Amino acid sequence: MKNCRFSQVVVASLLMGLATLSFAADAPAEMQRDRLRAAEALKEKDPQRAVKLVEPWVKKRPDDIELANDYALALAQQGKLDQAREVLEEALSRNRESGLAFQNLREILSQQAAISYAKAMNRKPPSAQVALKSGASLKEPPVVVAQVEPRPGASVEIAPPRSPAVNGSPEGRANAAADKALKSSAKGAAVPSATPETSAKVAAAKSEGTSDEAALSAALRGWADAWSEKDFKRYLAVYSEKFQPQQFPSREAWAAYRKPRVTRPDPISVKVSEIRIKLQSPDRAEVTFRQRYEAGGTKLNSVKTTLWVKESDGWKILREEGR
Repeated sequence: MKNCRFSQVVVASLLMGLATLSFAADAPAEMQRDRLRAAEALKEKDPQRAVKLVEPWVKKRPDDIELANDYALALAQQGKLDQAREVLEEALSRNRESGLAFQNLREILSQQAAISYAKAMNRKPPSAQVALKSGASLKEPPVVVAQVEPRPGASVEIAPPRSPAVNGSPEGRANAAADKALKSSAKGAAVPSATPETSAKVAAAKSEGTSDEAALSAALRGWADAWSEKDFKRYLAVYSEKFQPQQFPSREAWAAYRKPRVTRPDPISVKVSEIRIKLQSPDRAEVTFRQRYEAGGTKLNSVKTTLWVKESDGWKILREEGR
């Protein structure tokens, strides 16, 4: 239920900023032409072509919310709803003149929340399609119909899991052994007493899992603190040298784009909560969390998914993504 309430709050805040998008006064003629071509490509269900047309302009004009909306439309038609959502969120954090970007973000959030809620409650899910609108100046602006999947980790939990560890992780193997023993006991079977060696192995496995989870949680909170304190050097250090940005050709290009946003003059507050850690292997983990971001008049409340790798100097972010 909390996700439904979250969506209602987000939708209410988005409705306050609705406006009509049009071409910016300083928009180059070439950019206007490419936006119109991209809109036509979306009508023809060719999102790959639309991405190629719009993406270069997004990198040149990262503060243009109209371009961000077009880019998000193309990503959505490719089925990359999470990436489209992140593009809109980033655009909204920089520009309060939101227009259709607000409407599209609202549609994505509300439909994802509805599907997640239905899945958690074992009910028939609503339609998996969502209609997103373009702001390009065509006689009939295209309406992109995209498939929506619930965000992993964003579903309503009826009861918290006993352990975030997955099968194959140290803690997962330890819990599996404990589950087997409990099931045997419930059936009346004799449960062999644990030997000191077995007990030590189980304890070590659980300790290793707990230690990694604590380190990941601390690294994530350190990342949020560094962002809040505008300490870009410390913020960047949380990312692996092998970090794979989704929208940039290299870590360096992504860092150049992020620096002015992390060090913006307004006070920044980044808080993380509802941290869920899935240890995929001894040196790889998926971390999902809720992020509350405030800067200037912008307030965003979203669910993020990050992939971490354990390196010689600790856990580092390899990818930021939504699956």
